[in-house]
Amino acid sequence: MKYFIGNWKMFGVPGSVNILDKINLFYSKDRNRKKYRVIITPPYTLLETFSKKFRNKMISIGSQNCYHKDPYSSNTAAISSYMIKKVGAKLTLIGHSDNRAEGDTNEILKNKVIFSLKNNLKVVFCIGENKKQKKNKQTLNILKKQNKSFRKKIQK
Repeated sequence: MKYFIGNWKMFGVPGSVNILDKINLFYSKDRNRKKYRVIITPPYTLLETFSKKFRNKMISIGSQNCYHKDPYSSNTAAISSYMIKKVGAKLTLIGHSDNRAEGDTNEILKNKVIFSLKNNLKVVFCIGENKKQKKNKQTLNILKKQNKSFRKKIQK
């Protein structure tokens, strides 16, 4: 199965849902649609709106990230996987390069995965090198290291 994930980053307002209507129409008419899934990960501010609108449609809605504590905490602006699931999201992205660059450690990523799975969210775990690592031809080593570290920490 192939997945096409549209990570909206910091884009969109409630009216942006009209774009998804067009994608859903195309997807629902595509004869090959059983070979792939379309997932949209809008900003947190649109999760509930999009999740409600597309509850019984072809497109799945997920979050771009989640917090590493669950279900509630005193951390300002933090959004847990529990909260994400409660507004209707089906999955979450974890380990995106943006979040790694802003300080997500392997331990934080492990906790995000554990709490997401606990709350019945599917996890899309992102791995990848930064520009410097790519320039120094370290891509394969970085990917192997991230994958190994992730698998080792989750299995504990």
